[in-house]
Amino acid sequence: LSSWTRQRRYPDADGTCSADVTHSHASQHGRLSLMGTSATSPGATKVSILVCTKRPGGMDAILNSLAAQTDKEFEVVVVDELFEREDAIRKRAKELGIKIGAVSVSKPRRLGSFGFQNAWNTGLAALRSRYIAIVNDYTWLPANFIETVVTFYEEDRSDLPSLDQRRLGLLSFPIIQYHVPEDFLDREKLLNRTSLTVFKEEINASPSSLQWEESDPLGPRDVLAGHFKPHWFWDGQAMVATRGAIEAVNGFDEVLDLGNDCHMQNIRDRLAFLGGQVWLPPPPPPRQHVR
Repeated sequence: LSSWTRQRRYPDADGTCSADVTHSHASQHGRLSLMGTSATSPGATKVSILVCTKRPGGMDAILNSLAAQTDKEFEVVVVDELFEREDAIRKRAKELGIKIGAVSVSKPRRLGSFGFQNAWNTGLAALRSRYIAIVNDYTWLPANFIETVVTFYEEDRSDLPSLDQRRLGLLSFPIIQYHVPEDFLDREKLLNRTSLTVFKEEINASPSSLQWEESDPLGPRDVLAGHFKPHWFWDGQAMVATRGAIEAVNGFDEVLDLGNDCHMQNIRDRLAFLGGQVWLPPPPPPRQHVR
């Protein structure tokens, strides 16, 4: 795969695929509304990285991979239920030259203490950029991530739909999960609510370049600790949409916070009803293995 790829059409109820969804809805929105009203906010960057988390560690990969971006036109907003480490996040981001838009806990919700849909909506209220990247903790983003996002939404290309049609498009970076080697893990940090990492040293390269083995999508049970250790480590997993597209579907559906963790799939499916298409970017350039 060396070029942009559109995901196959969504099947109808009988399992067949209908004709391509038209973009008639796009013409009903002005260009500014589809870009998002915040696109003209003073000091706004082009891309906002929204990270939501409630578990120790996972932030070293996010911050270190963002520090290596070829395009620095981004901000980071973190919704973190581990409020004890806000200062640590801000300090590390400052050391790496990363702009932090906000760090906060989730807004109150009716049932329970945390839900991803609720957390994503909390973060959306703090964003000012025109493009929004929804990213999980424990994710290493490729160095050209921001550059790829801007290219998709702003560059006139023959291998993509028109720029106006891409306003409702969703850019999907596929999930690849990896085993965390036992000798890399610091088990005491698995329960440390102030730590940005659960490793002996912060991770400074992608799992693929470290030659970690890919894992089962659900991750095997870690019987040594009685808990899941981070087999959920992802290489490049993210979902990107314009702020206007997120506004068009009214954000994330918090009804799903009763136990459903399919926030990205839900946004994808609702955008499809508005004529949005899902695109996969070309793979990032290969990196040398780190010894």
